[in-house]
Amino acid sequence: MSSQSAALVEGVAQALMWAINDLSGRSSWHAPACNGHGASPSLQCKRPRGRTETTQAAAVFDSSEIPPIGIDKYLMRLSATFRCSDATFIAALVVVDRLLEYDTGRLPLTMKNVHRLFFASLVAAVKYHEDEVYSNGHYAKAGGVHLREVNRLERVLLVALDFDLRVTPEQYRLYEASLLGVCKSSSKDMPLCLAAPGCPKKQPMSVAVTPASTASTEASSDMGQSDAPAGPGGDISASSTPVRR
Repeated sequence: MSSQSAALVEGVAQALMWAINDLSGRSSWHAPACNGHGASPSLQCKRPRGRTETTQAAAVFDSSEIPPIGIDKYLMRLSATFRCSDATFIAALVVVDRLLEYDTGRLPLTMKNVHRLFFASLVAAVKYHEDEVYSNGHYAKAGGVHLREVNRLERVLLVALDFDLRVTPEQYRLYEASLLGVCKSSSKDMPLCLAAPGCPKKQPMSVAVTPASTASTEASSDMGQSDAPAGPGGDISASSTPVRR
């Protein structure tokens, strides 16, 4: 993994943690989708999401307990095992952002749902943006999620977003520049500002981050489902062949 790729993954992990831990960080990260003032076309309101729909989504993405693996190491593992482009990894963060702020229904981001929510967003983003994709069985092993859960998470995510996975070039550049602008020396004191209108722009800069262990060396991790397999440990490359579309 290149230093730029590692920096992007680290930036995504920090953005997710800010959204969980700091209300000011959450408000500066998630741009209001329906403010009517220059919002990206892909974030324009399409239909109201009801309380029932939001509650169902929250129940699906919640793990039974907080996963033992940190979100930073988990994202490093997904980046290594999904074998997707940096652009698709950023697109997955856009999907998370969109789900949390999609019109009037807010889905809170917590330590119990952040792993599964980003995992489902990355699966959807890979299938939307990449030419070569693996089977859901490959992604299930990589993410430590039962295959049945992968299918369900993906379905609920797409329905909640009204199947809108588009990312405009302008939106992508804002996210990329902000993620690459994360500096380790100031990350603890400064909330990440992505697509929110009026946020100060940061100059992109590469941050050298040492990649965490990949799936072949990482301990197994259950994503909180009682019927899930024993996590993503082990080498999955031998039985996984991408399908070119």
